[in-house]
Amino acid sequence: MNELVLLNTAKVNLDHNWNYKNVISPFYRLYYIREGKAEVTFDNKVRTMREGYMYLIPSFTISNYSCDSFFIQQYVHIEEVLKSQASLKQRNTLFFEVKVTNLEMALFNRLLVLNPDKALMNWNPKAAVDLTMNVMQTQSLESGIMETSGIILQLMSRFVNTEIGSVRTEIAGINKMSEVLLFIHENYDSDLSVRKLASIVHHNEDYFSRLFLKFIGVRPLVYINRVRIERAQHLLLFSDLSINEIGYKVGFENRTYFSKIFKKLSGKSATAYRLESNQV
Repeated sequence: MNELVLLNTAKVNLDHNWNYKNVISPFYRLYYIREGKAEVTFDNKVRTMREGYMYLIPSFTISNYSCDSFFIQQYVHIEEVLKSQASLKQRNTLFFEVKVTNLEMALFNRLLVLNPDKALMNWNPKAAVDLTMNVMQTQSLESGIMETSGIILQLMSRFVNTEIGSVRTEIAGINKMSEVLLFIHENYDSDLSVRKLASIVHHNEDYFSRLFLKFIGVRPLVYINRVRIERAQHLLLFSDLSINEIGYKVGFENRTYFSKIFKKLSGKSATAYRLESNQV
């Protein structure tokens, strides 16, 4: 199981100055709207964040944030540390909005008590990106970390569509497909083909491709490219490697093809992606 690590959390009062565009984060953003409302835009949809609800914005999602007047939010930034398996958002269908119950209220409040030093000095969502690595490196080993981890798991579990998940786990052969996903995430930088993946579960290419589409929702090569591009996004944010080096490092031997796929999946070129991030 991948590890979910708390990066930041605090309760803040915000107003019309909370207005930011093209925010890209390598971590999940969890917002609990305690009072008022605001808007977030991603996947070409404008979504209202309302009082009494919590909201999840997946990692590596280009998003815009705005508020017309005033609202009170508690933000929780969560890093998913991959441990040789697909990410939470790749293995599940995630809800965007969840109603906060008395239990979640207590959990959010407890997070603040356990982590009084995890507030951001800058409320700009873009500024948080630069702090990710520093926060992870300075995590203490106090007993409160264990309780914090449990709370994060409980909160994040509310966004997993358990109905879809339970149906998937009941389908014969899902364990074999999980084996394929694990292989992809461990070898995304190597030469992967449908034939090679099909051989893992002893199927012919056509049947395997249809089975993969049924369980995962996309064809194998599309999924491989998504994994590669997400890794490339991370390297663009946190490394000094050239774009050519990054493309090669994540499994693309052809620069032109890497550029084409990156723009198709990210909505912008790798160069533009890095430049916009560096303007933070």
